[in-house]
Formats: sequence, structure tokens, C-alpha cells
Amino acid sequence: VADTNYDSNDLDRPDPPGNQKARKTARRSGGGGGGNQPTTCCVCIILAILLIALAGVGIGGYLLYEYEIKDDSSPRAAAVATFPPSQANPVPAPTQAPTSLPTQGTAAPTGRTSQPTLSPTRFPTRSPVVPVTPPPTQSLRNRVIELVNSVSPPAAFQDFNSPQSRSLAWLLGNRRLETYDDEKIIRRYVLGVFYYTTDGENWTEDTNWLSDVDECAWYTVGNRPSCNAFFAFANLMLTGNNLQGSLPNELSALSDHLGRIHLEDNQLTGNIPTHYGDLVRLTSVRLSGNSLIGDLPAQIENWPIILELDVSDNRLDGVITPSIGALTRLSSLDLSNNNLGGLLTSRIGDLIQLKELNLSDNLLRGTIPASIGQLVSMTDLKLDRNSFSLLPTEIGSARALSSLSIVENELGGTLPSQIGSLGNLERLDLSNNRFVFTLPTHFGSLRNLVNLNLEANRLESSLPSHIGRLTKLEQMNIRANDFTGNLPAQMANMSNLFKLRVDDNSFGGAFPTGLCDLFDFEISSYFADCNEIDCPCCNFCCEDGEADCTCPFITSNPLLCLDPS
Repeated sequence: VADTNYDSNDLDRPDPPGNQKARKTARRSGGGGGGNQPTTCCVCIILAILLIALAGVGIGGYLLYEYEIKDDSSPRAAAVATFPPSQANPVPAPTQAPTSLPTQGTAAPTGRTSQPTLSPTRFPTRSPVVPVTPPPTQSLRNRVIELVNSVSPPAAFQDFNSPQSRSLAWLLGNRRLETYDDEKIIRRYVLGVFYYTTDGENWTEDTNWLSDVDECAWYTVGNRPSCNAFFAFANLMLTGNNLQGSLPNELSALSDHLGRIHLEDNQLTGNIPTHYGDLVRLTSVRLSGNSLIGDLPAQIENWPIILELDVSDNRLDGVITPSIGALTRLSSLDLSNNNLGGLLTSRIGDLIQLKELNLSDNLLRGTIPASIGQLVSMTDLKLDRNSFSLLPTEIGSARALSSLSIVENELGGTLPSQIGSLGNLERLDLSNNRFVFTLPTHFGSLRNLVNLNLEANRLESSLPSHIGRLTKLEQMNIRANDFTGNLPAQMANMSNLFKLRVDDNSFGGAFPTGLCDLFDFEISSYFADCNEIDCPCCNFCCEDGEADCTCPFITSNPLLCLDPS
């Protein structure tokens, strides 16, 4: 081959024809200084292909990620969106199969892996961020514990499952605890104790109770506001909500604002705590329809502004505390259907603003106190099914009465003529007692009377004619007494009368014609001893001492044999 060792100056000279041919031959055979150029080109091409491939993998991975996150039906989307919200550091759910190769910074799965793991990705996930409630600082924790110790005895916290311990644990987990003032801390703690003491997990409705939501938005019956105008919890109203257990003492700590306790028709047991005497702002207490026991605590005398007290249908016993007389603003008192006994305190007469008094179905005995006449605002008095023995003449001073019922007691003697002073009386029921002699003349003054029931007493003699003055009377029952003589003709003046029972007496003669003229075939019911008194319009004929009566019109007009009452 021709000499190729030429210097740079030779480049300026044209090659001889022989040299040019020789260089071409050398390049084809791979010889000479320019033989490595094709190799370099190949390497560059391969590197370019690899870079393009890597870019494609990256773009494809990104598109796949976008597709899976946006597609709610994909496994990853479900894993990202459905982890439990209570988890402080959410972990993505596993995919259907384990990754085959580890990516940078991730260890390859080993044979010990019990469950497949989610293929790691270099792209950020969109998992929701759940706020983590930081534990309270030691100083805040100590402050809370000090406050609740002023409400509950320290021994209550020795049992980790006690309502007090559970309420404290819940309170310390409140996210906004550090923003609460002392009053709010105590309020939420006390309500938490009430919730756990009355089996709140099984209430019929407990919306928002023991949540971070402000207690003013916690459930009350009828969705009535639980807080007052000052945003303090004032109305504990959970009627018929399946509350079970006892009433906690801690509720007395809400003395600054609690105004209503409406917990009737539940399954509460135990005593009414004496501590509740501290609830000086109470205006209404309803605890009827539970299984409360013990007596009515004397500490209720500290309820100076209470208007309504209803603890009927429980198992209270003992006597009615004389402290009841301190409730001078009370408008309604219902202690019926309990086991309260002994004498009725004369301090009942101190309730000068009382309008409704119901002491029925107890074990009260003795004389009804004369102070009952001081209840000049009272409109409704019920003393049924006790063992009272005497109705005082002072009853005539309670002139606002519209309803007086003292059924099934042991009242004896004559009916007080002072009853005739009760001009507003519409309903009088003194049945099943031991009254004797006859109706006093003053009964004719009860011009507003609509319903009169004197059944099953020992009244005797003839029925006075002034009974005809009761022109508004609609129902009259004087059966099972010892009346004699004829029914007075003046009864024809009772133009509104549609139910009359004069059976099981010793009346004779003829039934007043005017009464038969008032008989309404659609609504009237007349009961009499048809074998003793001639009564062509009586649709029920009875026998002395017999409870059942027969209808003489059963064949001719069976509709008359229906008693609408």
C-alpha cells in the first residue's frame, strides 16, 4: 500500500491517483486511522433507542396511574379512597398480585410475604389526609383531671370501665379540647357520664352525642334546642329514648344553666339523687313512666323557680316531704301511681300558684288537710284510690276548681255543703266512698256542672228537687246508693242530659215524662230498676245488686241496646 505517513502539509497538495485508490481500499478493509467511526455511530444509535424506550415506559406508567386513580372501579382507586378514616397513617390496600421486580429504593418481596403488596410507584398518591388528634399536653391533661375531680369522686376513676373513666377518656380525645374553657370541659364531661350511665350506646336516637360537634347540636326529642340563648346546655330532653340505668350525681354540676329534665317513659332505676337539689335553675322536671325508687328528696326545696314536677308512674315510697311547700311557683304537681304513704303534709297548701294536683293511686291516708282550701288557683284536683277519710269543708274555698275527683277512698260523713261554692266546677266524681245522708241543697248551685258521679256511696232519702237546676248536666250517675221515693219532675229541666243511671236504688213510681221526652234515640242511655219504677223510655233495665242490665228493645229496636259511652 502506498505510504500513508504524510504530514499536514500534504493535505494542501492533491493526491496522486494511486494514493487515492489506495486510501479507499484501506477504508473498505478497516485499516487506517478512520476505521472506528462506524462503531461509534452504532453505540449512539443504541443509546438513543434505550432513552426513547425509558421515556415511553415513564409516560405509559404516568398514564396508567392517571387512569387508575380516576377510575373508581379500579383496585387502586378503591384502596386509596376507602381506608378507615380513623387511621392516623393510612396505608394503601394491596393489589391483586405482588410486584415482580423491585423498584429503586424498595426491597424485593421475599418468600415470607404473607400478603401481596401494592406495586410502588414513583408518582405521588392522592390519598386523603386524615387529621391526627395530637395528645393533650401534660398541663392540659392535668387541668382536665383536676376539673372532673371536682365533679366525681376519685374512686370513680379506679375502674377503667366506669362511666366516669370512659367519659374522661372520650373528653381527652376531643380535637378542640385546648380551646375549651373550664365550664365547657365540665359540661361535656358531665354529659358524657350521663350518656354512659344510661347506656347511651343503646339509645333509640343519639345523633351527635359524644362527638366533636358542639353539645348545642346534640339530639333532643323533637329536635328542640338543647342550649339556651347563651349557648349553654339547658334542656336535657330524651323522652321515650330507651334510657336504662340510674341518674348520675354528676348532673348536678350543670346547676348554672340546666332548666329542663324531660326523661319520662324510659327505663331509669334507682333513687332521685339528693345532689339534684343543686339544680337551682330547674323550671320543669318530668321523670314519669320509669322505675325510680326511694322517696322524693327533701332537697327539692332548693328549686325556687320550678313550674312543673311530674314523677308519676314510678315506685317512689315514703312520705311526701314537707319541703314540697317551698315550691311556691309550682303550677303542676303529679305524684300519682307510686307507693307514697302516710299523711298528706299540710304544707301542700303553700303551693299558692298550683293549678293541677294529682296524688292518685298512692297509699295516702287520714284527713285531707284543711290547707287544701288555700289553693285558690287550682283547677284540677285528683286524689283517687287512696285511703283518705275526711273531706274538709275548706274545699269550698278552692273556687277555681273545674274538676274534683276523689274516687275509691274512705271518705265518710255528709257531703260538705261548701261544695256548692265551687261555681266553676264542671266535673265532680266522689264515687266509691262512704258518704251518707242526702245531697245538700247547695248542690243546686253547681250551674256549670257537666258530669256528676256519686255511684256506690250510702246516700239515702229522696233525691232533692233542686237537682233540676243542673241544666248543663250531660251525665249523672247515682247508682248503688239508698235513695228512695220518686224521681223529681224538675229533672226534665236537664235538657242536655243523655246518660242517666239511677239503678240499684229504691226509687218507685213513674219515670218523669219530661225525661222521656228528652230521650235521644242516637245517644241516650237510661238505666233504672224497671221492676221498681215504671220507665217506658229506659233502654237498660237492671236488678238491685246486679252489675249487668238487659235491654227490653233487643228485638224491636236493637240499636237502642248500644251504650255509646
